[in-house]
Amino acid sequence: MAALNQLPPLAVFGRTVSLFPLLFVLSVTAIKDGYEDWRRHRSDRNENNPEALVHQYGKFQFKRWKKIRVGEVVKILANETMPCDMVLLGTSDPSGIAYIQTMNLDGESNLKTRFPLSQSNIILRGCQLMNTEWAVGVVVYAGLETKAMLNSTASPSKRSRLETYMNQETLCLSIFLFVMCLAVAVEMGLWLKRHEEQLDTLPYYRRVYFGEGINHGK
Repeated sequence: MAALNQLPPLAVFGRTVSLFPLLFVLSVTAIKDGYEDWRRHRSDRNENNPEALVHQYGKFQFKRWKKIRVGEVVKILANETMPCDMVLLGTSDPSGIAYIQTMNLDGESNLKTRFPLSQSNIILRGCQLMNTEWAVGVVVYAGLETKAMLNSTASPSKRSRLETYMNQETLCLSIFLFVMCLAVAVEMGLWLKRHEEQLDTLPYYRRVYFGEGINHGK
């Protein structure tokens, strides 16, 4: 409607005034979407920027999660979360057992055991080390290749039913308006073609001013 109102033959009211509602709606929507994107970016930054102990240059040094690579040796301390999928190599427990909590993955609060160099020695990203002073493992999957990230799905749309319905109605009305304007434009073009020779005498089009009639009545 705002675009059509910019055309002089179709303008119903001031062309500048018709843009204010559109600009207001677009501005509010842009601010809302920008705020949601900023919150999502902050959440991703908080998820990827924690540090973990990685074996480098002969000793364990802190390294950000997002920079951990496959093949590196990682040391996890008690109550810390696994930054990657890793194969357990050893723990502080004399028997080599590691107790982990998988609540972040499956919602279960009971502790599970992992043994080094066995079929159940893989610890997934998101698990938490419990009742164990430390555990050491080698990274097998990191970043987006971890099982937790591969199983994650896209966040569903937060649009309400009313907003979805209004969007559908707006789309239908826009299509109807476009078709109606197109039909009127085609019909108008055909009419002008048929009455091309009469345009000089028809009102609201062109008027022929004869020399003796310009100052008629003055």
